[in-house]
Amino acid sequence: MNQGNRVFIAISLSEAISKKIEVIQDKLKKTKADVRWVKPANIHLTLKFLGNITPEQISGLKQGLEKIARKFQPFSIFIEEMGSFPSIDSPRVIWVGISRGKEILNKMNKAIEDDLAKIGFPREERAFHPHLTLGRCRSSKHRSQLAKQIKTESAFLGALAVDRISIYKSLLTSEGPVYSLLSDVVLKGRA
Repeated sequence: MNQGNRVFIAISLSEAISKKIEVIQDKLKKTKADVRWVKPANIHLTLKFLGNITPEQISGLKQGLEKIARKFQPFSIFIEEMGSFPSIDSPRVIWVGISRGKEILNKMNKAIEDDLAKIGFPREERAFHPHLTLGRCRSSKHRSQLAKQIKTESAFLGALAVDRISIYKSLLTSEGPVYSLLSDVVLKGRA
């Protein structure tokens, strides 16, 4: 690996969930809003974005995640609750949220933030809101139609079994980001 890898920690989605996301995106695209849609295969639940880090930091990161994985046993989350930031009436970021399992995700995020702070990574200043980003508005074109569709869209995508935390590298290209899996850390906690 070269110096300066753009890295993030995430939970990967199942193929079934990715296909359901594609169906929702197709419905939202009919509003003709000016949105840069995330490719369904690239959608994941980000636990922590680290930015550019060195191969040595990646090694330390993996060791820290191994410790964290011993504290958490596999669990399930429900993916549902369509919404947008900053508000439903003024969408800029379109997302699907997490209902069941949100508390465990918050604890996992806190454990990651705490562990990484010890080895020099800055803490995220914003509160953690687990979600899957479907797209980002580029302009206000047809934004009101998009908001109306988001409000009417039912978005229960199903349950996702979470049994690992993944470390990804992100390469920015003119076609959009390309993600490469660097490592999976399996959850090993006991009940």
